Amino acid sequence: MISPSDFAWWYEMRFLALLLMLALDDPSPETTIRDFYKVYVNSGLPNAAQLQKLSPYLSAPLQQALKQAAKQQAVCMKAHPDEKPPFIEGDLFTSNFEGLTSITNIRDAGNGAYDVYFQYIEKGHKFHWKDRLMLVKLPNGRWVIDDIQFRDNPPTLRHSLTQKGC
Repeated sequence: MISPSDFAWWYEMRFLALLLMLALDDPSPETTIRDFYKVYVNSGLPNAAQLQKLSPYLSAPLQQALKQAAKQQAVCMKAHPDEKPPFIEGDLFTSNFEGLTSITNIRDAGNGAYDVYFQYIEKGHKFHWKDRLMLVKLPNGRWVIDDIQFRDNPPTLRHSLTQKGC
C-alpha cells in the first residue's frame, strides 16, 4: 500500500524537476547573444515582421529606437525618393557591412557588457573583429541586448538610430 509520505516525495521530485526546467530555460547572456545572431537578418533596418522575431532578444528601449528609425527612414524616402534612405543597406547589428559568418568567442567584459568576436569569410579571406554588446537582465531573469558598441566607432547602435535627418 502507498503511504502519504510516498505522495509527498513524489510531489517534491516533481517540484524540483520543475525548478530545474525553469533554470535551464533561463538562457545565459552568451546564449542570448548566439541565439540573436541565429535569428537576425543582415538587411539594414528590420521590417515589422523581422523586428517581431528579434524582439525577444532586444530591450524595450532598443526596440523603440528601431521603430523610430523606421519612421525616420519612411520620412526620408518620401522627402528624397531618388536617394537611399538611412539604414537601408548593410548589417545594422555588427561593424561589418557584409555581416558575419560566425561568432568565434564571447567574453564577459563586466557590468552587462560582452565582447563578441566575429568572423566573416569571403572567397577564402577571413576578416575578424570585435563588437561590444551591452545586455540587461529583465525582472523575469531573461537577458536582452540593450545596445551595441561597434568596433572603432564611437556611436552606439541606439545613438545612431536616434539621429535625425536624411
